[in-house]
Amino acid sequence: MSEDKHFRRALVPGLVISALLIGVGFWQSITMGIVCLVSCGALLAIFCLYTRNQTREIRRLSDYLTTLVNGTAPLLVPANNQEGELSILENNIYKTARKLQTQAELMQKDKTYLADALADVSHQLKTPITSMTVMTDLLLEEDLPAEKRLEFLKGISAQLEKMQWMITTLLKISKFDAGTAVLHKEPVELAAVVEQALAPFTIQAELRQMTLAVDCRQGQFLGDRLWTVEAVQNIVKNCLEHMDNGGTLRLTGTQTALYCQLVIADDGCGIEKEDLPHIFERFYKGKNAGADSVGIGLALSKSVLNRENATVEVESTVGVGTTFTIRFYRNIILDMGRGFLRRADTIRPYEGTFVTD
Repeated sequence: MSEDKHFRRALVPGLVISALLIGVGFWQSITMGIVCLVSCGALLAIFCLYTRNQTREIRRLSDYLTTLVNGTAPLLVPANNQEGELSILENNIYKTARKLQTQAELMQKDKTYLADALADVSHQLKTPITSMTVMTDLLLEEDLPAEKRLEFLKGISAQLEKMQWMITTLLKISKFDAGTAVLHKEPVELAAVVEQALAPFTIQAELRQMTLAVDCRQGQFLGDRLWTVEAVQNIVKNCLEHMDNGGTLRLTGTQTALYCQLVIADDGCGIEKEDLPHIFERFYKGKNAGADSVGIGLALSKSVLNRENATVEVESTVGVGTTFTIRFYRNIILDMGRGFLRRADTIRPYEGTFVTD
């Protein structure tokens, strides 16, 4: 009904003009009147057909926009590729609908991810809280032996430290996800990073009769020293947790023209093949994960290294050990036309051979 109303509004001016032209034609002569009548009839027919089609297209697009606003519209595919204002409008609506659909999908993924993350955090916090609640109830007993009381207090302290580490690590990861983490890029000596990263584990390694074999006499990269130390610490921590007493952890640093490399290799239990692609995912715990494992340390390491133009790869054999390879790449711009390698603020001619596929 609305469509017919708009059509009639567009048709009335055409009928009035046609009537005037036909009247003038017959006033001049009968032949002129007949010519005007036939011409105006043909023009009106073409006008009616065109206007009705355009009105239907406009109504279709209007209805689609209404459903789009209501959030119930499927993705509109342009009905034709003809040129014209309506075709341009239809294509623009299609592009807008695609953008809205993509944004809606991303928002849904974010909501799902947030819900899963909150569920994982709740689960990880529930275990130590339950443990501390039980130990606190036992501490309230007046006849509890002194040695048991001390044991429970140490247990509560350990659980609190675990919770503090987990919450702090999650906050750091969230900063990298949001892009708000600040990294101060400066020349960093690889040996200094390794020395500082191993410092918290030296006593543990000594008590467990482990060997920390370090060979990092060379190696320098551009990055944030403190964040890099934390990334390496989390990898070292993961290695030590999966090693037996008396094992050996090797850290080897090398320097090439393209990158500074750090290899961290243990002789622990190894990682199952199906777990390897997921070990850098937060809250992921493989088959060989310890009882106290949370699954966020390696996720933080990867977030930090990615921001530092670095990569981390892992290889593992069950029963043999695991090797992490970190590469800090230099910022090199290759000018093929001039044959120059430019790094940092220096420019020098490239004397080697360019290799292309």
